[in-house]
Amino acid sequence: MKDKGASRVSPELRPEDKDMPLLPWIDPENFNPGYLTRNMHLLPKRGDKPEWQHTQDYWANPAAFSRSGSSQSGIESAGTGPAPP
Repeated sequence: MKDKGASRVSPELRPEDKDMPLLPWIDPENFNPGYLTRNMHLLPKRGDKPEWQHTQDYWANPAAFSRSGSSQSGIESAGTGPAPP
């Protein structure tokens, strides 16, 4: 963010992702504690493409972001002010 002079980032759908199906934030087949499944309607959604999945895998997530590249990742940076600390 500092290198780009951005003060915030936000996820944005790419044009090719506009019609992708939305799935529950977590896969209930793999992780289904009651406190989450009861409130699933309140949680964010995920897409069906790998870059929109939540693997909850600490070691895999950074690799997925680096493979996607910042211009293709669906992350938009903006702002000209200083980045927050």
